[in-house]
Amino acid sequence: MQIGWNQWTRRVCNRQIADTTSGSKLSIRTLLATLGTLLLCSLLLTACGAVPAGPASAGPVAKSSFNGPIGAKVIINYVSFEPAKVVIKTGQTVEWIWHDTTPYTPYNVVFYEPGHPGKIAFQSRIAFHGSYYHTFNHPGIYPYRCTLHQRMSGVVVVR
Repeated sequence: MQIGWNQWTRRVCNRQIADTTSGSKLSIRTLLATLGTLLLCSLLLTACGAVPAGPASAGPVAKSSFNGPIGAKVIINYVSFEPAKVVIKTGQTVEWIWHDTTPYTPYNVVFYEPGHPGKIAFQSRIAFHGSYYHTFNHPGIYPYRCTLHQRMSGVVVVR
């Protein structure tokens, strides 16, 4: 059965589409809201990786301040940093390696300015796999966390 333009316009204006298989009615507003929500979620997920370090990535994470010998490696797996605490010497680099067995779980590594918990000192991109490097040139205690999984935290001690 073909519907004329006027009939189609009236149906759309009434904001209802008949579901021929179940007999239920789905409002256009609900349909558009659902599509809009899906679009917004996909844009937000894409934008989450667009914080200063760059966009979300399925590939290797950009190297940051990688100019010293590797002093420690931290494996990101099962929503944790392993080990959670590493001790290195001044001038050494820590490598964080994304190695989760669930390929769809994104992570990041974020360090905040000492004494300023809301001010980011440096960070990795949000990524699913790859590595992130940072060289520590000053002694101190550097706590970090994954902003996507609040219980994930670790610390780098530089002597």
